[in-house]
Amino acid sequence: MKRLSDDKMLGIIDKAWEGYDGDVTTLNSAIGALVMGRKVGWQGIRVMYSRVTYNRYEKILRIKFRDVLPDRGPDAECLRGIRIIDGIGKFWQAISSGLVSAKEAAQTA
Repeated sequence: MKRLSDDKMLGIIDKAWEGYDGDVTTLNSAIGALVMGRKVGWQGIRVMYSRVTYNRYEKILRIKFRDVLPDRGPDAECLRGIRIIDGIGKFWQAISSGLVSAKEAAQTA
């Protein structure tokens, strides 16, 4: 399983900061997604954000979440969206069809 080390994560953040030009709150949100990704994996991040936001954060961080995070992190099952998708059975079908809203998917419990 992929694991994003502290050093690698800080390197990604430093690189993103060095070249960033824009609203710092958006950079902050992208960094937050990366940090959460260590807990829930890239699938958890994809469930929590719209496709546009997910892609924007990858562009800001200059990474592909899939390349640096595991599919599912140790706490992915805490996300309602992951549990719903597991019930449906097909990750990309559930994501692309809109069967799970980002707001609902990001809920725990």
